[in-house]
Amino acid sequence: MNVSFFLAVFLLFTDLGLPRPTIYLIPRKIIHKGITVNFSCVAMSPIQGFYLYKDGHKLKDLPVELHKTNATFSIPNVNCSHGGKYSCSYTLSYPFMSESSNEVELFVVGMQIPHLRLANFV
Repeated sequence: MNVSFFLAVFLLFTDLGLPRPTIYLIPRKIIHKGITVNFSCVAMSPIQGFYLYKDGHKLKDLPVELHKTNATFSIPNVNCSHGGKYSCSYTLSYPFMSESSNEVELFVVGMQIPHLRLANFV
């Protein structure tokens, strides 16, 4: 039996000269289960791609259009396992990337309570 495999190694280097990006959590810090959460990552100048991290581990990378300075990562239908500290970084030119942004912490709580409104029935 002839078995072959391919192992690729990609190295990224942190460029301490690049400004750190900023991360925003939308809609807010405390989220109810089932809601869609958006993380917006913003850089000072146009970049090639953004990376999203949870608790220090890379989750997603997102290429962006040329001349863009921001990217939005969406997590639909969040649950308690999505809770944690999120940050982002970006690459200006491969293999150099920025330092990670500040962290935002996501708290996921039980089901959202529906808003009830009383109406007059005649």
